[in-house]
Amino acid sequence: MRPVTLLLIPLLAACKGDDSGIVPEGPHAISFDGGPSCASARAQSAGPPPEFTFEAWVKADPGSDQRGHPFVVWDGVAALWQSADGYVVMSDASGELVGAAYPADVMDQEAHHVAGTWDGAVMSVYVDGVRGAFSSAGRPGDSGEAAVYVGCWPARQQNHQGLMDEIRVSSSVRYTDDYEVPSEEFVEDPDTLHLWHVDEGYGDRSADAAGGPPLRLIEVSWVSGALADQHGG
Repeated sequence: MRPVTLLLIPLLAACKGDDSGIVPEGPHAISFDGGPSCASARAQSAGPPPEFTFEAWVKADPGSDQRGHPFVVWDGVAALWQSADGYVVMSDASGELVGAAYPADVMDQEAHHVAGTWDGAVMSVYVDGVRGAFSSAGRPGDSGEAAVYVGCWPARQQNHQGLMDEIRVSSSVRYTDDYEVPSEEFVEDPDTLHLWHVDEGYGDRSADAAGGPPLRLIEVSWVSGALADQHGG
């Protein structure tokens, strides 16, 4: 499939209360333009489970923000992010940032599925179905009253600049080896802590399909289409 050039022109500003011209519910992604763009929700779990998985679809222009791109950050626990020097990382969320780092720069105008896991002993990071790196050096924190951030990392003053879609946090290890890149939207199951399809297309919140708090959007806008449909791999 021919790569689709990233367009960061929003369909509608994320503005609560203005229902004029509402886009019908359907495939959408959310667009971050760097700071202060941020999405967050209260963590559903009282503390991190023994095992967990972070994953999302992402897309961004090359060199759009040289400070790094946070994808999914469980404040005080762990983070899945793109470093400024070209690594996709699954690490603890402390100042040490110890974990698994895979040399794969996903800021290339193409859609990518990124995932990070913690199995109780090892952190692993995946890009487009490939287990790129793993490490037993880092361990997640134990913060129990924290937020899950999407596309931003307030503690490090980092913000994503690009698109995100299908964000899921699971209380299990979804991937243990290379896997087929998912082409359909995720389905809620007993291991789903959070699942934001971000398909509303309007407003400043996105519902959690797992029944948790909605994702609150700050300076985040909407674009039509699902990122999985743009994946060329």
